[in-house]
Amino acid sequence: MDEVNEEDIKEAVMEIQYVAEGDAKFWVGVILDDESILEVHKNLEMIAMFEDEPDTELKKQCKDWPEAEKLFNLFLQGKFDAVKREFK
Repeated sequence: MDEVNEEDIKEAVMEIQYVAEGDAKFWVGVILDDESILEVHKNLEMIAMFEDEPDTELKKQCKDWPEAEKLFNLFLQGKFDAVKREFK
């Protein structure tokens, strides 16, 4: 998928909740100069890697799916600093 949007995120969030596999996950990458990645697992663990710190993996446990969806939407809007603040 080339251009991921908010509707794609909503659909992926709905689908991952019904996948039987315990290690199900999906991720989105945004390429500016280099790639930044945001990934969520079925257990709501999120992992983020940003182009300005490619060797640093940030982790967060989301409280619910709406929180994960909010972070993906910020990420897609290029608001990386706002996403990073949520990981602290």
